[in-house]
Amino acid sequence: MKQRVLIEYINAVKNIFNGYRVKLNKFNLEKKIKSSFKNFGFKNNISKILYSLKYISSFKDTAVYVGCIGMGNLGDEIIYDATRSMLKQNLFIYPLLYKNSFNLLFSITLKIRKPKFIILGGGTIIRKKASESYLRRLLILKNKFPKAKSIIVGPGVANTDFSKEIGFPTDIVNWSHYLKGCKFISVRGPQSVKTLTDWNINNV
Repeated sequence: MKQRVLIEYINAVKNIFNGYRVKLNKFNLEKKIKSSFKNFGFKNNISKILYSLKYISSFKDTAVYVGCIGMGNLGDEIIYDATRSMLKQNLFIYPLLYKNSFNLLFSITLKIRKPKFIILGGGTIIRKKASESYLRRLLILKNKFPKAKSIIVGPGVANTDFSKEIGFPTDIVNWSHYLKGCKFISVRGPQSVKTLTDWNINNV
């Protein structure tokens, strides 16, 4: 099954770049494929495809990384690079970009090979509601891949009082529920640890 899907995927991408129309019996997503690539340069598309193929064929365990990457934020990019470098001996990490997150290439890649781990990393991104931003992405991934283990590597926890004042109150209930199911939690500093302790998250 995986081999057949992979062949369809490669042929679909090949036909799109050659300017042909293609119909996928399995996914029927021709228009979405074209839409997912139209905002990127040709070289960027090629690099994304090659990275996806490396992920699919890797002999290592696999993980999907959720964070504020692809936005030019130096701190978040450094955390991503450090996480990938730290785990590269054992894990092949596939990044979920902040913009155009669940595009077709990402969705098909993870459909062919499910991640073993879901990693959250980055800046001060433990905040907002379950219907927004990073927690929303995490919940979507966890729903798609319920057997994947969740790991938290290095993000900060927003000050709940300040977040409420500026109109972005932290969803403590849903964040707490997600974090309590994580296998490993490492946050940015003592203030983040204290905030999680106040939420009764003790596995930090």
